[in-house]
Amino acid sequence: MDSTGSIVPAMLLADAVKLKIFWTTLGLVGALLLGALIISLVEKWRKRANIEGLSAGDQLTHFRELRDRGTITQEEYERIRDQLAGDLRREMNLPATPAAGQDVRTMPEPPPTEPPRPQS
Repeated sequence: MDSTGSIVPAMLLADAVKLKIFWTTLGLVGALLLGALIISLVEKWRKRANIEGLSAGDQLTHFRELRDRGTITQEEYERIRDQLAGDLRREMNLPATPAAGQDVRTMPEPPPTEPPRPQS
């Protein structure tokens, strides 16, 4: 047998190895792209959840802290509070307007609730 008889199987084997490496690489690239897509979708969902999670009460608390630190003035805080008042009333299921002649700023704080005492 001459030397050409052993070259053909070696070439076929080399082609099979190249084909196997190609498909393995293609699968790896596909898995990486799918992972990047999933991470992107989760990141969008997470950011959207944070934006929707701020209630008017949370925002008002944040601006109150800014006022207390001196970052914003009392007038700015009052303007922001007036803007958030409608949203806050909706969250608390209160009527849209306060009772006649009652100023929202002078409304008394509700009394703190005490836990029920155990009966003996």
